[in-house]
Formats: sequence, C-alpha cells, structure tokens
Amino acid sequence: MSLVRADLDSGRLLRAGGADWDIPISVSLFRTRARMTRAAENFWSLVRKGRPGGKSIAAAPRTR
Repeated sequence: MSLVRADLDSGRLLRAGGADWDIPISVSLFRTRARMTRAAENFWSLVRKGRPGGKSIAAAPRTR
C-alpha cells in the first residue's frame, strides 16, 4: 500500500476490490557474509538502520 498510496489518493489508481482482498506479505532480505562493493555495503547499512518514518529493522543474529 505504501508504494501506491499517492496514486490511489490522486485517483490514478483504483482498488480492484475492498480491503478484504488485501493480501499480507512479508519481505526477507539475505546477504552474503563476504564483503561487497561500496554501494552494496551502503545499501545493507541503510537496511539495518531502517527507513525514516518506518519501523526499525534489526539485523538477524549470524549463525553458522
């Protein structure tokens, strides 16, 4: 919903059905333990911090 809120509010998009059609989803991100490019490391640093206004995302403990 966060990806389309502005388009719904402006009328550019319409819901295909009511809220009872909503499907809950979760997103999991996995990364390699090896060092990556600077851009990739910056991305993972931002993921660990969470996004402004959003829920903080904690890094999962590493297990072997």
